[in-house]
Amino acid sequence: MGKVIIEAAINGNALKARNPNIPYSPEEIAQDAIATCKAGAALIHFHVREPDGAWVQTVDYYARAIKLTREQCKPLLWPTFPFGDDPAPRFQHFYELCKDPQTYLDLGAADMGSVNFAEYDLLGKTVRGGNFVYKNSYDTIRYFLEGCR
Repeated sequence: MGKVIIEAAINGNALKARNPNIPYSPEEIAQDAIATCKAGAALIHFHVREPDGAWVQTVDYYARAIKLTREQCKPLLWPTFPFGDDPAPRFQHFYELCKDPQTYLDLGAADMGSVNFAEYDLLGKTVRGGNFVYKNSYDTIRYFLEGCR
């Protein structure tokens, strides 16, 4: 049998309001990253958030989660990048984290296309984000790939 790489995307779009176990803080993210690593995950994708759940790209939050995780295990780590039309601010935290050997990212990231994101709320029987498009133009993708190089 060939080798398998298991990726754990530990907090994505989920909210604590629906699942109180979703990690927001760097400490919570590191706890989940360590647990999934010990359970066999080799690659971990994560987002950082403010305590109220707001998505942020705070380099210090990312750095803390990465350092805490690497104290106990060594999975391949890659954070997310935000939505937006200008690729420079979307990718800036990657450059900042890679300046420090302790937070250097194991791989770059590039979404190879655009996606319609919508979520069905089973309890409310409504669709959230039905008009939202996560847009990645050719120029944006090229910017990300050149930055990873």
